Amino acid sequence: MRYELIGLRMHVERRRSKGVGPVQAGLLLAALLVIAAITVWSMNPPEPRDAAGVGEFSAQRALEDIAAITAYGPHPTGSHANELVKDYLIQRLESLGYKPEVHREFVTKASWNRDVLVKNIVAKLDGEQPGPALMITAHYDSVHSGPGAMDDGAGIAVLLQIAEAMAHRKVRNPVIFLLSDGEELSLLGATAFVTYSPLAEQVAVVLNLESRGSSGLALLFETGQGNRELVKLYADVVDRPAASSAYCSFYEQLPNSTDFTVYKKVGMTGYNLANIGTPQHYHTFLDNLDNVDVRTLQHLGDTAMALALGLADADLEGMKADEDSVFFDLFTRVLVHYPQGLALPLAIVVLAISLVAWSRLGAVQPDRPGLNLVVGCVAFVVSSAAAIGCALGIISLIRPSLPVVLESGIVEQSIAASVAIVSAAAVGVTAVLALIRRWAGIAGLWGGALIWWNAAVVACTIYLPGMSHLFLFPAAACALGLLLLTFLDPASSWSYLIAAIPGTVVTSVLWMPYVGMFSQMGGTLMFLPAVPVALLASIAGPLFVEQRGLAKWAPTVISLVVALVATGITFWTA
Repeated sequence: MRYELIGLRMHVERRRSKGVGPVQAGLLLAALLVIAAITVWSMNPPEPRDAAGVGEFSAQRALEDIAAITAYGPHPTGSHANELVKDYLIQRLESLGYKPEVHREFVTKASWNRDVLVKNIVAKLDGEQPGPALMITAHYDSVHSGPGAMDDGAGIAVLLQIAEAMAHRKVRNPVIFLLSDGEELSLLGATAFVTYSPLAEQVAVVLNLESRGSSGLALLFETGQGNRELVKLYADVVDRPAASSAYCSFYEQLPNSTDFTVYKKVGMTGYNLANIGTPQHYHTFLDNLDNVDVRTLQHLGDTAMALALGLADADLEGMKADEDSVFFDLFTRVLVHYPQGLALPLAIVVLAISLVAWSRLGAVQPDRPGLNLVVGCVAFVVSSAAAIGCALGIISLIRPSLPVVLESGIVEQSIAASVAIVSAAAVGVTAVLALIRRWAGIAGLWGGALIWWNAAVVACTIYLPGMSHLFLFPAAACALGLLLLTFLDPASSWSYLIAAIPGTVVTSVLWMPYVGMFSQMGGTLMFLPAVPVALLASIAGPLFVEQRGLAKWAPTVISLVVALVATGITFWTA
């Protein structure tokens, strides 16, 4: 009897975790660093081309048009400079063989309680078939406070090169080039076009070119309803896809609008492209020729040219589908897309895998697995709150030292400031996980976080299906990792590394780009990078804090040191 009891005790002890060694933690950290490096590399726009062949875009040539447009300075609707820009653009289109027309219309601007005269420039290329038509559009007016090099001189320059590429090309569909006026005055030019122009009735698909900053990739951030075929074409023709249905879902929650907003309201479908890097230049005197990132211009041109040429010969009547797609790019090299209708079945599958993993938690932590799961669930909430709280704390410390652009009110957030915010968030989340780990265990922390991941999957699938993939695939990978752990030896450190890798890799690939993207938001949204940090830490963090002895505090200490150094650099360079 005594022998059996001793044997039983030895069996239980063998199945308890003895902690994770520095080798396993180091390997997981290496994986994170590699993915971070690839993510940073993938977010760099392509190098500009000086010359281009037929159907190719040259950013250097586009700069010539931007230089000519910005030479007139700010050119808001109704100004003399706006008139000069209009004349220049008419001459450019005529030099390409087009016969542009100026559509002059009065449109009421409600906030001014008066009518405003807008002057849209319209040129048309006939197709081999009578219709429907593709419309490529950008606005040529600027705000009063800046010359509008990127907003929207870049869009106009890209449009002109597309018009040149199509000028002597046989295309299946008619192509309308609309250089709209009055976009900065509540979208008046677009409103005038859909209200008064007979050409509007011919338009089936719109390609709108915009900008909110002077750098970064040209993102596909909005599409028309029923985008299934549009996304397929984008995936087929664009070499460097920078797109996500999450961008579309997020943008729909914002009060922002572009000319594309007007076109969607009247039933047109299509694409809306824009870059969002260096937003402090947006709508200011800094939106000038010197601050144009030529690589951004190249990516915008490459993307727009590929879409325009693809749409010119596509079946435009079939572009508006009955269903939307969930889509996202992987390192701006491949576009993953699938019907939105699959989101719910996939969510059910992930929940089923999670339920099996939770039911087997006792195989890893035989003592009170249910309690471990509850504590892990609480740990996710507390650690996420700590991440956001620490980020807000560091923001309150460094924000007074950061310059603010007077015209826009946008805080100029330096790289050092962004690193400080991200590191502070990491301090909060890892510290909480290290404190709570003894009551939850590594499997309990993973299992508890998985509850919230599944909740997010269900919520997004119902309310924001375009964002569902951001939670669906990490939850699936985490659930599979946890389930795998229940069949491995829990006394081995390698078992935990094997279990952590799927969720860590998938979550890093999907969420790391948002750390950089959210870092550009500024203002009241400066804390947003803490969100992907907290989510990633909920999956990778448990392995780091499972290290033996004081080593479990290493992630917190390292993050704290980085945060302090970055904060010091922020103050020093302010």
